[in-house]
Amino acid sequence: HYSCAIREELKPKKIGVTVVCPGWVRTEFFDRADNNEHVHGPKKYKPMYDAQKVVKRAIKDSQKGKSKSIYGIYNKIHYFGSRFLPRPLMTKIWKNMQK
Repeated sequence: HYSCAIREELKPKKIGVTVVCPGWVRTEFFDRADNNEHVHGPKKYKPMYDAQKVVKRAIKDSQKGKSKSIYGIYNKIHYFGSRFLPRPLMTKIWKNMQK
């Protein structure tokens, strides 16, 4: 919401703002993250997207003047679903995907 508000504020100055929704991106973080039984976070990060592909898409979307850059079909489904389904249901779906 913050990025959308900034986008509107900066529009008269011809400055574009694109929100990037990358989902899980394959980085060194996941190589180092301790995911043992003491961690309450996700056990599986899926789907994992390639950082270069996410950035390439974000740049293209920004150049096209899009307000959002949502990479990957799962992220698009999640975004769409979150607009119409109750938050507890979306949270449960996300949680089950990460088990």
